[in-house]
Amino acid sequence: MYEEDKLFKSGKTLDYTHWVAGKVRFGAREHMKTTGWGRVVNISSAAVKSSIPHLGLSNGARAGLSGAVAGISRQLAPFGITINNVLPGQHETERLRASYANIAARDGVSFDEAWEAGKAKHPTLSFGQLEDFGSQVAFLRTDEAKFIVGQNIMVDGGAANIAL
Repeated sequence: MYEEDKLFKSGKTLDYTHWVAGKVRFGAREHMKTTGWGRVVNISSAAVKSSIPHLGLSNGARAGLSGAVAGISRQLAPFGITINNVLPGQHETERLRASYANIAARDGVSFDEAWEAGKAKHPTLSFGQLEDFGSQVAFLRTDEAKFIVGQNIMVDGGAANIAL
């Protein structure tokens, strides 16, 4: 069972998600302010902008984190500190493979058929690679990203059909 699944089943998803934001705000804030520089990148979920029907509590917790980041990031920006959220869609991970194994079993098809059908739903006709996601996170940690503040950045290959 994945750590987030355990938290979700325990009812602690909200507590954990908001704990992370609080830890940044109160724990590292003073050090980053003293140095005049800091980068915080929260890894959230594309569900912030396009909710996942069976993950209601998780959708809400992640949206709450986005709201907290919107306010906190603007308070800390004058000190050279940026906070942003990266919202991954479907990337090739063990968790995604497990999800598609469940879909295959549910639908009575092979794993490969379910996997290919999933990829076909994306404009890129593929799932993201870890490098696609990691390069976005790495960029947000650079000096060149100093003007990106309090944003929710989708990295989903265009899967969520959202204009704003």
